[in-house]
Amino acid sequence: MNVLLLKNVKGLGVAGQLVDVPRGFAVNKLIPGKCAKFPSTEEELKAEVFVPNVEKDSSEFVEWAKATVVKLSGKTLLFSGKASDKGHLFGSISESDIAERIKADFDVEIDESQINITKKIKDLGDNRVEIVFSPEFHAALTVRVEASK
Repeated sequence: MNVLLLKNVKGLGVAGQLVDVPRGFAVNKLIPGKCAKFPSTEEELKAEVFVPNVEKDSSEFVEWAKATVVKLSGKTLLFSGKASDKGHLFGSISESDIAERIKADFDVEIDESQINITKKIKDLGDNRVEIVFSPEFHAALTVRVEASK
Protein backbone atom coordinates (compact mmCIF):
# COMPACT_ATOMS: atom_id res chain seq x y z
CA MET A 1 0.00 0.00 0.00
CA ASN A 2 1.38 3.39 -0.97
CA VAL A 3 1.36 6.22 1.56
CA LEU A 4 2.76 9.73 1.38
CA LEU A 5 5.11 10.51 4.27
CA LEU A 6 4.34 13.73 6.10
CA LYS A 7 7.40 13.45 8.37
CA ASN A 8 10.80 11.81 8.14
CA VAL A 9 10.45 8.22 9.37
CA LYS A 10 13.66 6.46 10.29
CA GLY A 11 14.27 3.43 8.13
CA LEU A 12 11.36 4.25 5.83
CA GLY A 13 11.86 7.58 4.08
CA VAL A 14 11.65 11.34 4.25
CA ALA A 15 8.73 13.76 4.21
CA GLY A 16 7.19 14.09 0.75
CA GLN A 17 8.25 10.62 -0.33
CA LEU A 18 5.80 7.96 -1.53
CA VAL A 19 6.55 4.61 0.12
CA ASP A 20 5.04 1.14 -0.07
CA VAL A 21 4.23 -0.29 3.38
CA PRO A 22 2.03 -3.09 4.70
CA ARG A 23 -1.60 -1.99 5.11
CA GLY A 24 -1.65 -2.72 8.86
CA PHE A 25 1.45 -0.60 9.47
CA ALA A 26 -0.08 2.28 7.53
CA VAL A 27 -3.52 2.09 9.16
CA ASN A 28 -2.40 1.34 12.72
CA LYS A 29 0.85 3.30 13.06
CA LEU A 30 1.73 5.81 10.35
CA ILE A 31 -1.64 7.47 9.70
CA PRO A 32 -2.81 7.76 13.34
CA GLY A 33 0.65 9.09 14.24
CA LYS A 34 0.27 11.77 11.54
CA CYS A 35 3.46 10.51 9.89
CA ALA A 36 1.74 9.61 6.62
CA LYS A 37 -1.52 9.86 4.71
CA PHE A 38 -3.21 8.19 1.79
CA PRO A 39 -2.16 10.26 -1.22
CA SER A 40 -4.49 11.72 -3.81
CA THR A 41 -3.77 10.92 -7.46
CA GLU A 42 -2.21 14.34 -7.93
CA GLU A 43 0.01 13.87 -4.86
CA GLU A 44 1.08 10.43 -6.12
CA LEU A 45 2.19 11.93 -9.43
CA LYS A 46 4.19 14.66 -7.68
CA ALA A 47 5.74 12.19 -5.24
CA GLU A 48 6.87 9.86 -8.00
CA VAL A 49 9.21 12.54 -9.34
CA PHE A 50 10.30 13.61 -5.85
CA VAL A 51 13.95 12.80 -5.17
CA PRO A 52 14.91 13.76 -1.62
CA ASN A 53 18.27 15.37 -1.09
CA VAL A 54 19.07 13.13 1.86
CA GLU A 55 22.73 14.09 1.99
CA LYS A 56 21.92 17.81 2.20
CA ASP A 57 19.11 17.22 4.70
CA SER A 58 21.39 15.06 6.81
CA SER A 59 24.17 17.65 7.01
CA GLU A 60 21.68 20.38 7.92
CA PHE A 61 20.12 18.11 10.54
CA VAL A 62 23.51 17.26 12.06
CA GLU A 63 24.41 20.95 12.37
CA TRP A 64 21.02 21.75 13.91
CA ALA A 65 21.17 18.77 16.29
CA LYS A 66 24.68 19.64 17.52
CA ALA A 67 23.69 23.24 18.19
CA THR A 68 20.47 22.21 19.91
CA VAL A 69 22.21 19.67 22.15
CA VAL A 70 24.62 22.38 23.30
CA LYS A 71 21.73 24.80 23.83
CA LEU A 72 19.62 22.39 25.93
CA SER A 73 22.05 20.08 27.76
CA GLY A 74 22.18 20.68 31.49
CA LYS A 75 19.46 23.35 31.44
CA THR A 76 16.53 23.50 33.85
CA LEU A 77 12.90 24.13 32.95
CA LEU A 78 10.80 25.56 35.77
CA PHE A 79 7.15 24.59 36.15
CA SER A 80 4.75 25.47 38.92
CA GLY A 81 1.39 24.01 39.76
CA LYS A 82 -1.08 23.39 42.53
CA ALA A 83 0.02 20.56 44.78
CA SER A 84 -1.21 18.65 47.82
CA ASP A 85 0.42 18.87 51.24
CA LYS A 86 2.33 15.68 50.36
CA GLY A 87 3.87 17.26 47.26
CA HIS A 88 1.71 15.63 44.59
CA LEU A 89 0.53 17.78 41.70
CA PHE A 90 -3.16 18.07 40.87
CA GLY A 91 -2.39 17.03 37.31
CA SER A 92 0.90 16.26 35.61
CA ILE A 93 3.57 17.75 33.38
CA SER A 94 3.30 16.15 29.92
CA GLU A 95 5.65 15.89 26.97
CA SER A 96 3.66 18.59 25.17
CA ASP A 97 4.04 20.94 28.17
CA ILE A 98 7.79 20.41 28.07
CA ALA A 99 7.93 20.96 24.30
CA GLU A 100 6.00 24.23 24.68
CA ARG A 101 8.31 25.43 27.46
CA ILE A 102 11.41 24.60 25.40
CA LYS A 103 9.94 26.61 22.52
CA ALA A 104 9.19 29.55 24.82
CA ASP A 105 12.48 29.53 26.77
CA PHE A 106 15.00 28.48 24.11
CA ASP A 107 13.19 29.14 20.79
CA VAL A 108 13.73 25.51 19.74
CA GLU A 109 10.91 23.46 18.27
CA ILE A 110 10.88 19.92 19.62
CA ASP A 111 8.31 17.29 18.72
CA GLU A 112 6.81 15.80 21.87
CA SER A 113 7.62 12.31 20.56
CA GLN A 114 11.32 13.18 20.96
CA ILE A 115 10.92 13.75 24.71
CA ASN A 116 11.59 10.76 26.97
CA ILE A 117 10.20 10.90 30.48
CA THR A 118 11.06 7.94 32.71
CA LYS A 119 7.78 8.33 34.62
CA LYS A 120 4.90 10.79 34.59
CA ILE A 121 5.84 14.02 36.31
CA LYS A 122 3.28 14.29 39.10
CA ASP A 123 5.44 15.30 42.07
CA LEU A 124 7.28 18.42 43.16
CA GLY A 125 11.04 18.46 42.72
CA ASP A 126 13.57 17.77 39.99
CA ASN A 127 12.99 15.29 37.20
CA ARG A 128 15.49 14.22 34.55
CA VAL A 129 14.20 14.39 30.98
CA GLU A 130 16.01 13.24 27.87
CA ILE A 131 15.37 14.62 24.42
CA VAL A 132 16.37 12.29 21.60
CA PHE A 133 16.92 13.83 18.16
CA SER A 134 18.54 10.69 16.73
CA PRO A 135 20.57 7.80 18.16
CA GLU A 136 23.68 9.99 17.98
CA PHE A 137 22.22 13.22 19.35
CA HIS A 138 20.38 13.61 22.65
CA ALA A 139 20.23 16.19 25.40
CA ALA A 140 19.45 15.73 29.08
CA LEU A 141 17.79 18.48 31.04
CA THR A 142 16.01 18.96 34.33
CA VAL A 143 12.34 19.72 34.83
CA ARG A 144 11.90 21.42 38.20
CA VAL A 145 8.36 21.48 39.57
CA GLU A 146 7.47 23.88 42.38
CA ALA A 147 4.19 24.49 44.17
CA SER A 148 2.36 27.58 43.01
CA LYS A 149 1.51 30.14 45.62
